[in-house]
Amino acid sequence: MGDGLRICVHAVRHGAYRGYHRNRRALRETWHGIWGTNFGMFNTVKIVGLLTLLTLILIAAARWFFGPDAVVPALLISLVLNFGTWWFSDRIALSFAGAKPVTEAEAPELYRIVGRVAETAGLPTPRIFVIDQPAPNAFATGRDPQHAVVAVTRGILDIVTERELTGVLAHELGHVRNRDTFVMAVVASVAGAISYMAQMAQWSMWFGGGGRDRRDSGGLGTIGLILGIVLLPLAAMLVQLAVSRSR
Repeated sequence: MGDGLRICVHAVRHGAYRGYHRNRRALRETWHGIWGTNFGMFNTVKIVGLLTLLTLILIAAARWFFGPDAVVPALLISLVLNFGTWWFSDRIALSFAGAKPVTEAEAPELYRIVGRVAETAGLPTPRIFVIDQPAPNAFATGRDPQHAVVAVTRGILDIVTERELTGVLAHELGHVRNRDTFVMAVVASVAGAISYMAQMAQWSMWFGGGGRDRRDSGGLGTIGLILGIVLLPLAAMLVQLAVSRSR
């Protein structure tokens, strides 16, 4: 084979190789884009479903304990709670955890790691909080990546290496990117509403209330009340587990 022909064959092979890998890379990027879109849509469906469930729980509880006239006020209250769950999801989680904000001067290494991980993930740098607890733990919260928060305990800062902490924070910021943080905030609100409904049912049984619907149904209403006390906490736990397994 002459030198000219050999050069031509090499050029064709090299061009085909480059074209093949270019197409593979484009296909992979397209697939990741489609997968990310579908994953975001799936989370949106979960959020809408959970907020709808929260609304139905509040309406059902209002009707059961206070009668049909309480349905409209309960609907209005549920709309306020749904908005509050969305807008204040980060503050609610941080308040329950006892997290406090830290400045870059107070935790320069933590700020450096979080900033590097956020930049790698293509996210805005989240606000950073520290929880004064010895148990190793970390979590992210916030209604969207622009309002995200990362919180870590003193315990995890004391026992893990920089590489391990980077992995933990990368995992948490992955939840921010996929908007899992807002999903779990809504889950907590729904589970809390279910548990509160169970407590109301228990108080109603103890103090002889229960609303007109229960009084009209007689013994069946009492049986339903007992079943509610037993099953509603289980339902709250199942809601949390079902969504946690899909994250």
